[in-house]
Amino acid sequence: MAPNLGRVAFVLKGYPRLSETFIAQEIAALERRGLEILIVSLRHPTDARRHPVHDEIRAALLYLPEYLYQEPLRVFRSWIHLRRSKNYREARNAWLRDLARDPTPNRMRRFGQALVLAAELPGDVRHLHAHFLHTPASVARYAALLVLGPFMQPERQAEFMDRAARLKRVDMITFHSHLETLVSRAAGVVSMGGYNTFCEVLSMDKRALIVPRTEPRLEQYIRISRAAKLGLISMLADDGRYDPAVMAAALRRLPSQNRPSEIVVPGLLEGLDNVGRLVAPWIEPAAAASEEPRAIPRIA
Repeated sequence: MAPNLGRVAFVLKGYPRLSETFIAQEIAALERRGLEILIVSLRHPTDARRHPVHDEIRAALLYLPEYLYQEPLRVFRSWIHLRRSKNYREARNAWLRDLARDPTPNRMRRFGQALVLAAELPGDVRHLHAHFLHTPASVARYAALLVLGPFMQPERQAEFMDRAARLKRVDMITFHSHLETLVSRAAGVVSMGGYNTFCEVLSMDKRALIVPRTEPRLEQYIRISRAAKLGLISMLADDGRYDPAVMAAALRRLPSQNRPSEIVVPGLLEGLDNVGRLVAPWIEPAAAASEEPRAIPRIA
């Protein structure tokens, strides 16, 4: 049973989507564990069919304006409601900095969607969770500044910021809308073991130290422990002790470990071909059997 955290709003680019059933599987699994969820979708569905897992999900749905010109009054009412709120100026300034770097209609639409999200978010929602670190994360970021503030507890965040300020050559930020640009310039990566992060480590050929989570499921641990055995990355298992000396030793080894490209793993990035190869023995006999000629009935 999940602790009483209030509802969590999942901010998705579109829902339901056949191409993102893994997100739906995650939502359904969390609901089974007792978590109350609100699904916030930036786009209306376009798929003609639904996956059965979508019918299992009980979460309420909130669709934001897909294009601002389609619902101008809704966006305007949200702006009127929020423009004098405590965190509006901070959120607007964060958006203006992003707009200067990315002066596109999409960036303008995200802030309008964030206004609607902040204005219409039910009072029992206590957390925002964005899939992925791009359009949904931008909308969730602006809305969080308007309504919820940073996702980490303020006291905890202040503690980390204070510690970082006293260290030379250490900077700390609470969010970056294009994390992949930071990864591309990094000498190494220290992270959890999510699928997207692991793919970025491989595609950008970065030395990585990964601490996979083991709750609420072992997905990250299975992936990262196998990668560590192959020598693609280094792994620290979460043993609950959090010994700084262990982490420090692992960080000192990081610059000297191999890059992923230096480890030859046949077929590593040939997933589709491998799936076809593994499935073929199960399909080909059935296909061959269905093509066998039938006996011609005897005519008396």
